[in-house]
Amino acid sequence: MLPFIVAGVVGLGVAACASSNCGSTKKSKKLKKLKKSKALLAGHGIRIGSPVYNKFLGPAGMFIEHSGIYIGDGCIVSKQSDGTLAFETLDDFREGMSPIIYHADLNEDQPQVALNAIRAFKAQGVHSRDEYNVIFSNCHMFTVKCITGVQSTLGNTLDVVSEITRNLKQDGTPIRWSILMFDEHGNYV
Repeated sequence: MLPFIVAGVVGLGVAACASSNCGSTKKSKKLKKLKKSKALLAGHGIRIGSPVYNKFLGPAGMFIEHSGIYIGDGCIVSKQSDGTLAFETLDDFREGMSPIIYHADLNEDQPQVALNAIRAFKAQGVHSRDEYNVIFSNCHMFTVKCITGVQSTLGNTLDVVSEITRNLKQDGTPIRWSILMFDEHGNYV
């Protein structure tokens, strides 16, 4: 039954990812990015439901971090700074940030985590959004909610995401974060 659930999650995610930001030109570009993301991830061990993050050096030399949930076939769901949830390709997720995407090195797919992310996206509606707040309502809190299924005010940092991600590993071993690195042209290196 698990392979069927995983296939269903991927199917839901791809359909939503490909159809988000519709418009024939935008949709065509999105599908090309999606195919590129899917090809890049093949064989790199990223699992459905894996938390992912990226960071970059922002104003005043502070690191700014962004996290989300990998839902399969090259798609990530994350909370944006305008409060909306978005389906993103790898290129979208790392745009303007570091050429490195980190993903939790899990020993199995987490279809419930991916479903939580997809359901949250679908529940937001076309024009609704949650207010974004860097402390009280940010991308890390969205990621924690997808993992735990519960809204929490404690999950507002990447450290909390890492700690909660540890619960996804069945064997109790520490979480290892693997990397995907890209060159300046968006090619995996």
